[in-house]
Amino acid sequence: MQGATRKWLFRIIGVVALTAAVFYLWRAFAGYGVAILEIADQNVEFYGLIGGAAFVYAGSLLLLGWAWIAFLLPPALPAQRFKLLRLYGLSSAAKYLPGGVLHFGGRQWGGAQLGLSQRSLAAASIMEAGASVFAAFLLAVLLCAGGYLTMVPAAAFAIAGVMLGGARHHDAPLSVIRGAGLVLLFMMIMAGLVMGCAVLAGTESALPALAGAYLIAWAAGFVIPGLSAGLGVREAVFIFLAAGGEPAPDLVAVTLFMRVLTTAGDGLFFAGFLAFDRKGPRLVKELSSIDC
Repeated sequence: MQGATRKWLFRIIGVVALTAAVFYLWRAFAGYGVAILEIADQNVEFYGLIGGAAFVYAGSLLLLGWAWIAFLLPPALPAQRFKLLRLYGLSSAAKYLPGGVLHFGGRQWGGAQLGLSQRSLAAASIMEAGASVFAAFLLAVLLCAGGYLTMVPAAAFAIAGVMLGGARHHDAPLSVIRGAGLVLLFMMIMAGLVMGCAVLAGTESALPALAGAYLIAWAAGFVIPGLSAGLGVREAVFIFLAAGGEPAPDLVAVTLFMRVLTTAGDGLFFAGFLAFDRKGPRLVKELSSIDC
């Protein structure tokens, strides 16, 4: 009974948060909808750039997939890794279903079919989630405090972690370090995409601060229960942080651009693995034999 009460409490919190976010965004979009369309129309290259950014985002999701695999303890066998990555890609679309957590269930079920324990799979998902939120807040603080220069040591640390963990991927502690490095690299790409959208929207705000605000908003949408892919909450939190509660058309445009490219990127990520799943069983077998 206690578990059922907690479940319903989480759902209520999610519904209230989503309702407040939708109302807040409706006020912003209702006032600036025409201005946002003008921003898009004034940039002939808008659609091509957003489409290209969606492909970049879809590719960056591979980093999170490999991070999840790196967090598996004991480390996954070489023959399992590409199958697990395919599982990660195919289950990713489930985060858009009501509740926003069904992709975790898909990983649990699929991983069990590959012979992994439920405890190991759950622990890997928890570590991936924790590392994502921590990396988002860490990079946000660095960007807001030090600007562009903070990207250099962050990138060096992330790359060093990936290389160190990749050199001895059978070593559990180093494998976890590798996963953390991959997550940090993903967040840096996310920050770069936000800055690109801000330039496209013609904002005059400081780009590092905007990227930091979006990363915090991303983390907020990630941890609030009951939301489909953080829909609504991320946009509302970003506008509130970046504009001090008073939405401006360029900042509202940034939220729309990011939502479009991330949703399209998620779709491309899923579609790529779906096509790979249907047409590439032989390639999967060959890749699974590689000790990488």
